[in-house]
Amino acid sequence: MTQGLLMGFTIAFGVQPAVTVVGQHFKERRALAMGLVSTGSALGGIGFPLMFDQLLPRLGFPNSLRLAAVKIAYVAAAASVFYQLTVSVFAT
Repeated sequence: MTQGLLMGFTIAFGVQPAVTVVGQHFKERRALAMGLVSTGSALGGIGFPLMFDQLLPRLGFPNSLRLAAVKIAYVAAAASVFYQLTVSVFAT
């Protein structure tokens, strides 16, 4: 049950900002952009286990999770900046 709950939060807070930013930014060829976002989400699902497989022996479990959290925070911050720029451009 916990895994299902946390996976829902991950999707809601991790993938949804990317979909929202792309949906607001692209007017033409929106379907292509949304397809690329979906592909990136799938590649992230493949990339994180591969990253952990390489980092666990070198850094240990706690530091591997910290590095993954920094990576996610960086991507979320970049999405937040692009979202704010897009909203301010369309508001004027």
